[in-house]
Amino acid sequence: MSVFEVKPNNLSIMSVFIVLLTVFLTLLLTTSVSIISYTYYETSRAFLESADTQIDMIARDAIKSTTSMLDQTMKLAQSKGWMLAGKNKNILQDPDLETSILSGLTFQDNFTAYFVADENGNVLNIGRIISSQEYVTEKIPVPDDAAYMIRKIHRSEGNNFESRVYLTKKAISVGEERIPESLMRYDARARPWYMSLKKEKKPRWTDVYLYENNEIGISATVPVLNNKNEMWGAVTIDIGMAQISAMLSRLKVAQNGVPVILTESGEIIGHPDSRKTSRRVGDHVVIGHVQDTGQVQLSEAFSMFKKTGKKNFIFKVNEEVYIASFMPFPEGYGTGWMMGVVVPQNDFVGPLKQARENTILISLAIILLALISVVLFSRRISVPIRQLAEDMYRVGNFDIDSDLEIHTKLKEISMIADGLRVMKEGLRSFSHYIPKDLVRQLVATGHTAELSGEKKKLTILFSDIENFTAVSEKLASEKLLRHMSTYLDRLSQLVLSNKGTIDKYIGDSIMAFWGAPLVDDKQVYNACYSVLRCLREVNELNHMWMAQGLPLFPTRFGLNTDEVVVGNMGSAERLNYTIIGDGVNLASRLEGASKEYGTYALVSHSVYKEAKEDFVFRPIDIVAVKGKKEGIAVYELCGMHAGEFRCDDAELSYYALFFEAFDLYQQRHWKRALKIYKELMKVLPNDRVTKIYIERCMGYIKSPPPDDWDGIHRLTYK
Repeated sequence: MSVFEVKPNNLSIMSVFIVLLTVFLTLLLTTSVSIISYTYYETSRAFLESADTQIDMIARDAIKSTTSMLDQTMKLAQSKGWMLAGKNKNILQDPDLETSILSGLTFQDNFTAYFVADENGNVLNIGRIISSQEYVTEKIPVPDDAAYMIRKIHRSEGNNFESRVYLTKKAISVGEERIPESLMRYDARARPWYMSLKKEKKPRWTDVYLYENNEIGISATVPVLNNKNEMWGAVTIDIGMAQISAMLSRLKVAQNGVPVILTESGEIIGHPDSRKTSRRVGDHVVIGHVQDTGQVQLSEAFSMFKKTGKKNFIFKVNEEVYIASFMPFPEGYGTGWMMGVVVPQNDFVGPLKQARENTILISLAIILLALISVVLFSRRISVPIRQLAEDMYRVGNFDIDSDLEIHTKLKEISMIADGLRVMKEGLRSFSHYIPKDLVRQLVATGHTAELSGEKKKLTILFSDIENFTAVSEKLASEKLLRHMSTYLDRLSQLVLSNKGTIDKYIGDSIMAFWGAPLVDDKQVYNACYSVLRCLREVNELNHMWMAQGLPLFPTRFGLNTDEVVVGNMGSAERLNYTIIGDGVNLASRLEGASKEYGTYALVSHSVYKEAKEDFVFRPIDIVAVKGKKEGIAVYELCGMHAGEFRCDDAELSYYALFFEAFDLYQQRHWKRALKIYKELMKVLPNDRVTKIYIERCMGYIKSPPPDDWDGIHRLTYK
């Protein structure tokens, strides 16, 4: 008999309508009033008690947002400084420098201008066009569609001049001018920030000062040193008060709160209204002061802070109660910077008063609406329950070993129980299948479990914990099991969340693949992204375990893309959905080869070829795994060109040098390759790959290999 043909005794089965109506009305009417009153009272008390904590958190968040922007700018300045360090060449004759700066300015809107200056007085200045700027020589405005200016100050023997090129947003020149030496007025060497850099020889933020163009702002300044640790130039990135103020204007500080960045003397560094950061006195522009903002609550709060020295306090202005917080910036962000936040107290608790009245009215309306709805809903509930029972035949449920008997007087629930029993009987024939996506697919199509396989291009991953045997000997079996469970669960979730399929766990290792059973057009991308996420997750777990005194699980990964056989393999009694083929073996060998090179994410050339547009790699070697004569190129997965694992310009330059050195090595130019590898060693002195190639190059220089040397490194282990 079909589950939908069951005809229970209506006398013994109670109506769902009566049960739902009785329970709903009882719970609703007895709890609604008490919940409304209790919620308002407790929320008001909690908000008042935590006002000090909230204002403190608001100030910290505002500082964090500001320093995040500043840190990003300083890193950009430092990366340019690192690019120029030790070169000691004319900055005006470096087209790559000009291109990289203009590119950075195009994609970053947090700063206004770059300056690169040297000891000879040469200056490369690339900045955004400000509407008030004019041609220096003719005092006429810059072209209307100009967005950027490339300014060069040339100071060489007998040929001193200044040139300017104006560009559109698409970097098309729309104006040029040449300024003779007699009209040149800018010398970076005489600017205070340059002289401070020359004295201290370390990156620093300036205090607020007046730019050459009468704008007010701060600058990230970085010295450029030669091989003798002497400063031959400097890199500066300007952040105008307009940029800082724009960032503050985006911060949500309660409903009517005002954040402001100040110095100890009350000078304004940033304000949501950028007009308050400066004011004009005659023909001069001066830095704005908190007492001149026209906002009484700000000036009163600052006066009380200076008078009492309290970080957080409550005060009143014109019968309005405010909460204020003044918190200093971390060291290294200017002299005496602080974040001030002033919020009306009513922002925290005022809305609750109105909310209480609104809640009462809304609750009464909801009670009335719910009463009507439950009557209608209860009469119709048998329809969705019947639909649910039918749908459960199409849903995969993999806990199918036992049948659950339900004794109920609700005829609809009884139908669901019968439907569940029929569904389990249908799914038992598919209990051999893994992963779940495959089982869902088989259930949907009606196929049965049988031995089968097909060739498909998949991306295969193997992972392994470094020195796991030694680690496992230090822990009792029960503790080791819990430790491993946490590790395997975290990494498995990352693989599954990125469309991967877990094939099996081999002791402490994970074998996974992408591209089956469901087609994945981005399988290589998803696999590489999963490896980066797993590396980050392992690093975070190890930091946590280190603090807990638990063993660490540093993990290596091997990744390969190839055509392999995938399908149901085993016997008629026991099936396993898995993969086999040379591509699988190669992925396992790559994971093992990581030990020799000291890397943690080794990939094959097939992975590199498909993923190099999105991910950053460095060449490791051309290897022939055990049992193979032909060599394949292998690479280390290092990061991404964009996104959360984005490599900065310095890192990209570092990896680019690896490709250059590796090509020279393969072409038997060992002296030139050795020179580059030694430079790379200065960046990462403990990098094992660099050490390996330094040793190889020195050995081949001393004793060259035969003419038929193919550059292949043959592995003698699995």
